Amino acid sequence: MKLIIFFSVTTFIGIFIILFSISRIEYIPILSGTPKQNSPFVKAVNRGSFYETISKDKIALVKFYAPWCGFCKRLDPIFAEAAEQLKDEEISFVEVDATREFILSRKYQINSYPKIKVFKNGEFYEDYNGARTVRSITAYAKRLLIQKFPEINSLEKLQSFINDFDKVVIFFLNEKTENNPNLDFEKITEKFPEIQFALVKNEKIAEKYNVSQFPTMIFFRNEDLEQFNFHDLKTEAFLEFLENHQKLQFQQIETRLGFYFQEDKSFFILFLNEETKKNSLPILKELSKSSPNISFFWIDNKTLPIESIRFGVYSFPCAVFISSKNELNHKKFFRLDLENEPISVTKLNEFISDCLGGKLLFAQKSEPIPSTQGTVLTVVFKNWKEIIENPEKITVLYVYSQFSKEDLKFLSKFENFAEEFKHFQNIQFAKIEGFANTLGILDQNLDYPNILIFNEEDKTIYKKFEEKWDQEKAIKFLQEFFVLNPPLKTTNPKEL
Repeated sequence: MKLIIFFSVTTFIGIFIILFSISRIEYIPILSGTPKQNSPFVKAVNRGSFYETISKDKIALVKFYAPWCGFCKRLDPIFAEAAEQLKDEEISFVEVDATREFILSRKYQINSYPKIKVFKNGEFYEDYNGARTVRSITAYAKRLLIQKFPEINSLEKLQSFINDFDKVVIFFLNEKTENNPNLDFEKITEKFPEIQFALVKNEKIAEKYNVSQFPTMIFFRNEDLEQFNFHDLKTEAFLEFLENHQKLQFQQIETRLGFYFQEDKSFFILFLNEETKKNSLPILKELSKSSPNISFFWIDNKTLPIESIRFGVYSFPCAVFISSKNELNHKKFFRLDLENEPISVTKLNEFISDCLGGKLLFAQKSEPIPSTQGTVLTVVFKNWKEIIENPEKITVLYVYSQFSKEDLKFLSKFENFAEEFKHFQNIQFAKIEGFANTLGILDQNLDYPNILIFNEEDKTIYKKFEEKWDQEKAIKFLQEFFVLNPPLKTTNPKEL
């Protein structure tokens, strides 16, 4: 009897341990098979081919993405073009669907999309945190491949080297100065990892750059078209020189512009396209020297079309001035369209002076007024008063972003909800895309998505969704409002 009880207990314990162990095993999805190749220059891999692929070349840039991610889709053509440009280098461009390759995602701590991980000789090196542009990605990858101080022996290679990077330092040496004990090259590269250095020991090449004294260093600051010569090539003096000259007078913005809401200073931004860049950048360079208290930037519309929409820029060149914060802790922006008139330093200085002097009204942005309307009225800044300030209607307004999948998903629910009320006399439902339109209310820093309900009498915001956004709670918010504020009698003939 005791033996039977003993075996029963041990069997029970064994089963319990097995079940407990199974419950602790994490779900690991089956590999996705052969991934779809989206570009001939970017290798799509799964876990089975990952390690072999990243070990093939000296450098591997691996993009972890999610198929539904909008930012990932915008990065795709940029990543593919960078891969095509570097197809002859020892650099692999790789992509991994992080939503299907759970083990790889967990190993490399992928918690947002897209992520670019960098590998050297098959080993993880670092995350890529630079701008998501072709130039920035290719320059970064090339910098990993080349020596810290390569020697360049031809004029063509030197010109190509200078053009490839935003900040370049060339040391021109001759036979007498090539072994310079005063220069600690290792210390210099550690101090300024963002600058690319090279050596030239060919006096004929030096002549092309008007170098007659040796040693000479030329610092090419390509981002704002500046060039500086320096002759005292002692490590500390040289480091001090670079420290004083590395700051840009103006710079290109290559990632989304959010900081201007936070920093209490004024910004000037010149929006350009491919046709206007060449003639406009030298003017911006001169302009930036005249106003040291203003930060100057330029944006390539091809790289950042989203910022053009943010400021209502639809023609090029276009100047935007963003003020420092006022007493209400708000910023204002002013816009000057320059498509049909010559751009000059004088004209831009006058624009800045008028902005600072309060002579201009702050800029509004608006999409075109739609030619037809549905059950949910489309509001833009230009028809705000006509719709929102209708004295006979309570207006229920949905403010959303065209770039948010969740916002657009809720829009269909909002439209279905509006259908139930379309025959009531004093109710109208409306929507406005908050990114492309100035809101016709004081609260320009309104977070969206949001729902605003306007009083029909004085058109103030009677009710606003105050909680953290949740689609179900938003619908409940609308339902509760109409329970407490029943609309007037329906005008639907079937219900009269």
